[in-house]
Amino acid sequence: GVTVTGFRANSACRLADAIHADAIVAYSVSGDSARTVAAHRPSEPLYAVSPFEPTLHTLNFSWSVQPCRIEMDNSGHLESAEKFIDTSPLFQRGAAVIITAGQKRSGQSQEDPLETIGTNVIKVVKK
Repeated sequence: GVTVTGFRANSACRLADAIHADAIVAYSVSGDSARTVAAHRPSEPLYAVSPFEPTLHTLNFSWSVQPCRIEMDNSGHLESAEKFIDTSPLFQRGAAVIITAGQKRSGQSQEDPLETIGTNVIKVVKK
């Protein structure tokens, strides 16, 4: 069936193609978000950002995913992804980047059929 994560990933890839984005950035705690985006085979570079080393190590084996470590901080997933884009030399000034991030509410079950009922974001940012 359709999942929120799958729909968000597909939408991010379609949006990236439609606006000729320079890249897609997926904030990923477990790696699932980045792997789901990669499964849609985006033509743009896909950067998975995470503060978790085990997640980054497993993403090394995912098609087209470029894992990037970020520092753990108290900001949300979206803010962390925006900070990565702003500070990374991977993106030139004026680059259009799609961010996709999902953040569960605390205490939410993994078996929840609607998955990430908290924050589900696709955002276009320009560096």
